[in-house]
Amino acid sequence: HRNPPLTTCSAPTNLSISQVTTTSATLNWSATAGAQSYELWYRRAGETTTTTTSVSTLSHTLSNLTPSTSYEWAVRSVC
Repeated sequence: HRNPPLTTCSAPTNLSISQVTTTSATLNWSATAGAQSYELWYRRAGETTTTTTSVSTLSHTLSNLTPSTSYEWAVRSVC
C-alpha cells in the first residue's frame, strides 16, 4: 500500500495589515488555488516562541497585543 502524494499549493500572496490599534491588528492575504485552509503564526519580533492558529478565512484579527511592540507573522496554505 502506497501513500498518496502530498498535495502542494502556492503560498498566499498580497500579505497586508489593516485596522491597527494599540492592542490589535488584522492580518490579510489573498486566496490560494486549492487551499482548504491557512495556518497562521505570529510572535513578538526577536522571540522564538510562536503562536499558531488554523484559519479558514482570508484574514485574522490578533488581539491582546502589547502596545509599542513589533510582531512578526507568516501564513501558509493548507491543501
